[in-house]
Amino acid sequence: MELKLKYGVDDRPGWVEMILFGLQWLAIGIPSILIAGKVLAGFHFEDAGSQIIYLQKIFFITGLLFFCQVLFGHRLPIITGPATVLLVGILGSGGADINTIYTSIFIGG
Repeated sequence: MELKLKYGVDDRPGWVEMILFGLQWLAIGIPSILIAGKVLAGFHFEDAGSQIIYLQKIFFITGLLFFCQVLFGHRLPIITGPATVLLVGILGSGGADINTIYTSIFIGG
C-alpha cells in the first residue's frame, strides 16, 4: 500500500489553503503569546497600563520575527515548544534586573 501525500516537499499550496493555514497558526499563536506575555508582564509591572504596553511590544516583535523566519529562516511559520524555555529562564532569574534578563536572552538567542 502506497502512501499518497497531498503536497510534496517542494510543492506550494494554493492561496485559499495558505490563508486557511495562516488563520490556523494565528489561532494557535495568539493564545500562546497572550498567556506567556501576561505571566511575564505580571512579574515585571504592577499597573495594567504598563502590562498592556508590554503585551503590545511582544506582539510586534513576535510578528516581526515570524515574518523574518518565514522569509529568511527555515521557512516554517511557527515552531512551538522550544521557545517556552525562555519563559522558564525568565521565571528562574529571580531578583535580577529586567534589563539584565532580556539582554542575556537576546545575546544567548
